[in-house]
Amino acid sequence: MNPGRRLLLVLVCVLGVVVVAATFPAADPRLDPPETASGVSGGDWDNVTGSSERSNGDTIDEEQRSNEQSANPQDGGFWPFVEGSVVAGTTAQAGVDDGDFFVSSHDSVTMLVNGETVGTVGPDRNTEFRVPTGTDEITVTVEETGDSVTVPVETNITVSSEGTFAPNSEVQITGDIGNYTVDNATVSVDGEPVATTDEDGKADVTLPESAGETEIRLTRGRWRGH
Repeated sequence: MNPGRRLLLVLVCVLGVVVVAATFPAADPRLDPPETASGVSGGDWDNVTGSSERSNGDTIDEEQRSNEQSANPQDGGFWPFVEGSVVAGTTAQAGVDDGDFFVSSHDSVTMLVNGETVGTVGPDRNTEFRVPTGTDEITVTVEETGDSVTVPVETNITVSSEGTFAPNSEVQITGDIGNYTVDNATVSVDGEPVATTDEDGKADVTLPESAGETEIRLTRGRWRGH
């Protein structure tokens, strides 16, 4: 091949390479810039900050993180109770289980009896209240949580006696309700009032002259017993 044809062949090859290269876009070693919240590309990679992610890839926004941190999953309920005999007009104590405070954010709670505030309680600390009259039950409630318990009010008098039950004999009658003796109660024998109990809840009564079954009953307001 003569020099002229060789030169012509080289020029044709060079021209072919240039044409092929022109068909490809220029290579950019960087990735596309990040998109904004509206989906439009903007900014640069130097200004992009990382975000916290769950293990499943869901991003936690700051509001959600704040809500999760402010929640207290350990804040449990309370088990209110009444200590002592629940007798109308007398005193009893209200409280909650000490262990409830270990799983609660409360250091103390307010106690209500039938909707009325009677005091605050805490670990190893109860509050005393007077049992209302004219009701068959009371409801003790923790004001902060609404936990409650309903307890019946005792109205049945327990009647006991000392002495020999025989015609025309004298026996001593005692009336108790819960942990209290019942003073100023009317003592009836076979329906007839015969005596009144003293401050110790006692009264002496004489039994009927005729033999037979005798009913002795004590009454005081809503309290009854025989």
